[in-house]
Amino acid sequence: MDLLTSQIHRYDRSFRDNQHHLTLGFNSQDRSPKTNPEDAQATNVFLNSLNKQHLNNKGPLLLIEFLNFTQLNSRFKLLDNLLLNSFKKNIIFYNKSNQSNLLNSSLIKIPNQKSNGIILDKVLINLHAISVKAKQSDDLFFDILHDKLNSVFELFQFKEDLVKKKLNVTRGWGSFISQILGNTKEILFQEAIKSISFFGLNKAITDHCGIELDRTESSLTFALEIFTRMRKIIEEQNKKENTKFVLTQPHNGNYLTNSWYNETPNHDQNGKYYSSRIIRENSPLTLAKKINLFKKFEALINGGSVFSQNFNTDKSILLKHLKILFDSKIASISFSENKKLKN
Repeated sequence: MDLLTSQIHRYDRSFRDNQHHLTLGFNSQDRSPKTNPEDAQATNVFLNSLNKQHLNNKGPLLLIEFLNFTQLNSRFKLLDNLLLNSFKKNIIFYNKSNQSNLLNSSLIKIPNQKSNGIILDKVLINLHAISVKAKQSDDLFFDILHDKLNSVFELFQFKEDLVKKKLNVTRGWGSFISQILGNTKEILFQEAIKSISFFGLNKAITDHCGIELDRTESSLTFALEIFTRMRKIIEEQNKKENTKFVLTQPHNGNYLTNSWYNETPNHDQNGKYYSSRIIRENSPLTLAKKINLFKKFEALINGGSVFSQNFNTDKSILLKHLKILFDSKIASISFSENKKLKN
């Protein structure tokens, strides 16, 4: 097991960019540790070995299915082990019944999960920069947003043309598509997922509406309208061009620590850095209210929806919050460092 995990970390470190390059999925297959103790034991041994060698690299992304977490107490030892290890930020608990797949470090809903395909790219729109240019004008904000989306559609066409030009002269590309992906070159790109994402949501809402989206109904309504319009424009483009653009939540990356104009890194605590969260980390809402609010956005976003939450190491409180989260039917959940949670 140590040899296996050492090779996993060696592969990740070879990129020298402190990013996830492997994803490891743990599927319960509707079995519980009580009836299959070997599964839980093997998982614990593997995770302990992975954690022991988790040094100067980000390590693999770990997907843990929570479909069958109704027997939460029997699984608590495994959960406790996961959340207290140094790689807890690598973990996403996902709901298999939600029919989401992890692609490019984000969960993207696939219309036909039995088909093979590629993700052409993921392009992010800076909502905060739009709010600065709009100067609190709703009409101007949505006009700029529409223009940005049209530019993204055009950018993807350039990307597709460049990839086709490069790959079509690559030896073995045609046979690879046929044998591995089971598609023709034409169908491959027609079916390729083109992910459109965003960042700076909370700062955009605060700047445009004067108050955070989790504090007032008017701010929340405007935030939801942003995604309603984005999704509508994307769906119209898909219908018009017979393509597969999807609206996704951003995943964590170094770009989020950059200043809002995305040119120079922050060197002080007052810098305008971003988070991939839909709901800000210091929101005063209770966990139940955060979940209800998050579901409104999850219903509009095609994929990548990850509910991020701080956790408390007190066993009774942690169990209570885990049960609330797992019963909520949210597609996926991640946890950050230990902090006190509201009930």
